[in-house]
Order: sequence, then structure tokens, then C-alpha cells
Amino acid sequence: MSEEVHPSDPDDDDIPLAPHRKEGRGCFLTLVILSAIPVVFFLITFTGGDTLTYIYMRNWVTDHALMNRMPLAWSQERKNEARKILDRFYDAGRSKKVPPPEVIAVSSEFREMMSYPGDVHKDSLVALLRHAWADLVRYHAVSSVTPPSVLELGGEKNSPESVR
Repeated sequence: MSEEVHPSDPDDDDIPLAPHRKEGRGCFLTLVILSAIPVVFFLITFTGGDTLTYIYMRNWVTDHALMNRMPLAWSQERKNEARKILDRFYDAGRSKKVPPPEVIAVSSEFREMMSYPGDVHKDSLVALLRHAWADLVRYHAVSSVTPPSVLELGGEKNSPESVR
């Protein structure tokens, strides 16, 4: 007796060519991402968004973006002094020494200044720094009332950059 093999009969002796594909990974990743969204939303709502804003403005915009776009004529000391004023301002805002409307006003000026391509214009930067320093002094967030030299619009005196 010979057995007839029908094409519809599965052959149990064949070795599978590829391993069995696990399904559901895409669904699992989608569920993880979708479940993380409410957690982030509640975190932002709980902190009022202020903490993330101050961290973003101080650590990313001021320390990275602004430092890369400072006026070329400024020395490294002058650039660091400008960064310290803005860092001090945002730290004071985060600790509620400077009220949120003042922080929003300076941040709006900051955003406007950074929206233009190329290096930051030194007059705009000095005006921003003066505004931030005036708020720090007004709300007693700094110990010294004497303004830093970076707030002088004329530039650095007796420096090679100011001669050019």
C-alpha cells in the first residue's frame, strides 16, 4: 500500500525555516508610551510647569544656546558674567524671590532675542541683562547693588576687542 500525499496535509517532519515570531511587541510598546503620557502630564501639573521651565531656561537656553551665540567681541570672562546674571535670575525665580510675571517678562525678551539667526546683538543682550539685574535688585535677590561690568553698553574698556 502506498500512501498518497495530499498538498493540504501538513507534514509534521519538516523543520521550520524561521523561528516562531513573537507578536504583541508593538502593542506593548504603544501601551507603555501611552501610559507614560498621563504620568508626565500629572508631573507637569503638580509642579505647575515652573520647575521644568526654570531647569530648561537655566540649563539649556542660557548655558548652551546663549553661550554659543554671544557677541564675538566679548571676552570669555564677560560671557561668563552674563551667564551668571541669567543663572542667578532664574534661580531667584525658581525660589520665588522674583515673582513669576517678572520671570515671564524677561523670558519673553530672551525668546525674542534668540529668535533671530546668527550671533546675539550686544545691545539686545545688555538690555536683557539690565532688565534681569534690575529685577534681582528690586526684589533683593542679590547681595550687592553694584551692577556688574557686563551691563555697560560701551563694551570692555582697554581691551583689544574694543579697539577694533
